[in-house]
Amino acid sequence: MGDDPNFATTITNLINTRTRKYSATIGDGTATTFNIVHNFNTLDTTVSLREVSTGNLVITDVQTVDANTIKVLFVTAPSSGQYRVVVTG
Repeated sequence: MGDDPNFATTITNLINTRTRKYSATIGDGTATTFNIVHNFNTLDTTVSLREVSTGNLVITDVQTVDANTIKVLFVTAPSSGQYRVVVTG
């Protein structure tokens, strides 16, 4: 479009720089560790965790496993569907 001789490349680069979001509800009453596979292929991610019933922000340990996976850890197993984790990257 316009005068861009590399229009396809320009659009592809713009698409690849967009912010992506992955979310999941976690908790099963038993597990204290949850692997979240977001498939963003980057270590540059931000993670937020909220309690589903209240929407309150929750602080817990989060570890980067690799460029596509994070691990969310709790001391006590959360109840079924207790938390919503959102990964952006």
